[in-house]
Amino acid sequence: MPTIPGTLLKKLYVKGSLKNTESGFEFALKNTLAPGTIVGIRTLVVDGQKVDGSRVEVAFGSKTWTLDQISVQNPLDFAVNLVVTVRVKGEPLAAGQHRILIVPNTKEVGELDIEIADTVA
Repeated sequence: MPTIPGTLLKKLYVKGSLKNTESGFEFALKNTLAPGTIVGIRTLVVDGQKVDGSRVEVAFGSKTWTLDQISVQNPLDFAVNLVVTVRVKGEPLAAGQHRILIVPNTKEVGELDIEIADTVA
């Protein structure tokens, strides 16, 4: 399968979108590359700690998925210019710099390691 350079994958992250919410925190990804089909999300790591998948939701428009709902049978079509919000339930993030790794599995190129670094005020 072809690979996508990490420098391009970083561009999927919507800069400044990492923020705390009433129920935890969230960030956004915007597809600026090519149409894709997400058939799963293998992992989400925040500041070196793996996040339990039951705490994670992926949303766009009026649709929301838990990680276990995204599958080959129930894929998320990630069209160009589509913005998805990844919401994590639990404790909010402390103010300061944070590192996030999200690893979606796509039908087109397999797993992608999307590394994010941003600051929460």
